[in-house]
Amino acid sequence: MFNVESGVSVTLNGNVVNADTATTWSYTLETAAIEAFGEGAETLTAVATDAAGNTSTGTKAISVDTSSAVDLSIVVFDLVEGISSDHSGHTFTGASVAYEIYIRVPSTSALLSSDGTHADVNLVGEVWTTWKGAATLGSDDAIYVVGDGATVLGQNMNPVLNFRRLSETVLFSSVTGGGVYFSILGNMTRLYNGNVDFQRIWTDTATTTVVTQNISTKVGTAMPLNLLVSQGLALA
Repeated sequence: MFNVESGVSVTLNGNVVNADTATTWSYTLETAAIEAFGEGAETLTAVATDAAGNTSTGTKAISVDTSSAVDLSIVVFDLVEGISSDHSGHTFTGASVAYEIYIRVPSTSALLSSDGTHADVNLVGEVWTTWKGAATLGSDDAIYVVGDGATVLGQNMNPVLNFRRLSETVLFSSVTGGGVYFSILGNMTRLYNGNVDFQRIWTDTATTTVVTQNISTKVGTAMPLNLLVSQGLALA
């Protein structure tokens, strides 16, 4: 943070950045600018120039670590905790990104949460957002439905093992019914022991092929190891 006068322009590492007329000025580096530094020790240099051409320079030593950056090709909708991936403006760009989309549902409950708050109070900044851009998803994008660490059950507590494709919906069900239904509209339906709940995960309509052909035909018991942590949706 720098103190500047009205009319002062600021250059950060050779690039002019927007400065307002407030006496206290700050600037948040974009992700691309941080990654451009490379890894390890770097120095930020800010030069303020006033209307008379007088300059003042400040430097700040920083350490850059992009190894923990969120993988933008992974999108998670955690309907157990009620939170979702918070990147890319919550918009799919399927023409340029091959996505892995994970939908996490409760294994032994019909309740689908979208409250935007994780049960772990130590996790901060989590959100629930319904994504846009599903119409851009294509043949190189994959969808997975998983439980919360145990076998996903349907009616009469029977395991969800059956898979069926309809024209615009896929059904994961047990031998006695119930289970998980998902449609091209992004509508997720959970049925368990006579209880039912619904939640929409994207706002527009995906192509029929994306949902009926690109989705895994088996419901997993849990998310891949550390994937929630890597998306900032759980603590290590």
